Amino acid sequence: MRTLLHITHATTSQDAVELCGAANEITLAQLDAPCPGAVSSSPALGVITTARGQNISGKTYALPAYRLYICHPGAGTRGFLYSQEGFRKIKTADEMRSVVDKLFANRLWEHQAPIWEYAIRAWCYVCDFFRGREALLSPTMLWVLDQSGNFIFAPEVQGSHRHKHGDLTPGRLPWTRASAGTLPKHSWSCCCEPAEQGRGCEHPTAILSTDGKRCCRAVLNQTCGDLLEATSSTCGIDPEQRQSGSYRGVARSGGELRFPAGDGPALMHDRSGYSIDRLALDSLHGFAATPDMLQNSTEMNFPQVVRALQNGQEAPKIGQCGMDMLKSYWQDSLQLPTLGASFVTVTDSSTIQEATFRQIFVITSSVVCFLLLLSWSILHCCGFSICGRKVPRRSVLLEGDSDGEPSPPDVDQQCLSGRWREGSSMTTSASSRA
Repeated sequence: MRTLLHITHATTSQDAVELCGAANEITLAQLDAPCPGAVSSSPALGVITTARGQNISGKTYALPAYRLYICHPGAGTRGFLYSQEGFRKIKTADEMRSVVDKLFANRLWEHQAPIWEYAIRAWCYVCDFFRGREALLSPTMLWVLDQSGNFIFAPEVQGSHRHKHGDLTPGRLPWTRASAGTLPKHSWSCCCEPAEQGRGCEHPTAILSTDGKRCCRAVLNQTCGDLLEATSSTCGIDPEQRQSGSYRGVARSGGELRFPAGDGPALMHDRSGYSIDRLALDSLHGFAATPDMLQNSTEMNFPQVVRALQNGQEAPKIGQCGMDMLKSYWQDSLQLPTLGASFVTVTDSSTIQEATFRQIFVITSSVVCFLLLLSWSILHCCGFSICGRKVPRRSVLLEGDSDGEPSPPDVDQQCLSGRWREGSSMTTSASSRA
């Protein structure tokens, strides 16, 4: 039986720009190009910020624990995956295509979800239903294209938290990235165990150390237990971090990856403030009291930030032309398969339109049923039974009553048992005797 050391080393997480590196000029020129044939010369997928979700004082946006980075074409690696199995560096095109296959099949982050995660999904279903959106109980994936052309995907609901697009690209200010050194929300530990000679590492996310003696992998929110010590570089994680911010930072576009019921292809649409509620960065500089105020959070307080956003100039929505450019960037530049997935705007999505009409029909039917039930209750209380006969206001003295007070007949029982005629004849006889 082997004895292992018990030494842990907490590592941190970085945003996609840090891990993938800066994009080259060719990639940036492609992303900053206007839509073909468009009247406006504004970049269809230019770097912007959003006015959505920025007016909440004390709000913190932080990178989620589970996420996928697909790096831009000029990066030194293909991407990075944070999952239940740990941290994984995706080095080859075949590896990335395999990851994308699982992503579009909704099998990338398979795990036993806790009960509260299902409860949050159910709440999201109800909210989407009454907002006229496509209501699905299947997990929703958020996606963002960041300023360097990296795609970021993450499950919307993780544990007891529902993430927003701003969590994928947090900013110290709405027009900046997150500050270096911000406290991590999730702790990753780099844990190693001795490698068996000649067999390599069996775990899919484990990395063989340079000396070939240890297999190391990053684990989330866990201690290493009886495993060996490791440094962050051993697991391939840079210790510098840009993990969280008070605002939604800069990006190029964003949306949701949805999985319609059945075995149909995935739907990648643009429902995000980064795509439909965009603000041009250049327009914000005119509202700073000093030239460097927009870059200094200590000199610009929350009301000033909100005022600058309110006076900023709206950038055009990316629209279907932007989604077509995004699909071209996905297929041609990143060389990734679409697997039949549709790249559409929210307004052009037929499934969402159908869900809206279905919602209107269900709500209208529910209101009509409620009104019918309410009418029946009122009529019943006011003296009408289900037989259509009016209930006498005062009944005859029933046999066996000793106090002389009239008792109301059981209308429904009389109606169903045929006693109505008897009650009616008794009432007539009593009236004639009077």
